[in-house]
Amino acid sequence: MSDNRPIFQAVRKRHDITLNMLIEDTQLDPEAVRIVDTMGVGTPQVIDKMLESLSRLSGHTYTALALSW
Repeated sequence: MSDNRPIFQAVRKRHDITLNMLIEDTQLDPEAVRIVDTMGVGTPQVIDKMLESLSRLSGHTYTALALSW
């Protein structure tokens, strides 16, 4: 069975949200943001903050269940 959920990076790009925008909005370590974006790996706290930021910046609600990591 394939996973049809979009990955975080694809959703971020669809909304024209840059990594710098996420870094500024979340105030997270830039390297942690890059790792989640490129590899889908991060602590639950970092992922939650990034999802909150993505939702805020895009105007759409995104959850960990809605995306493929």
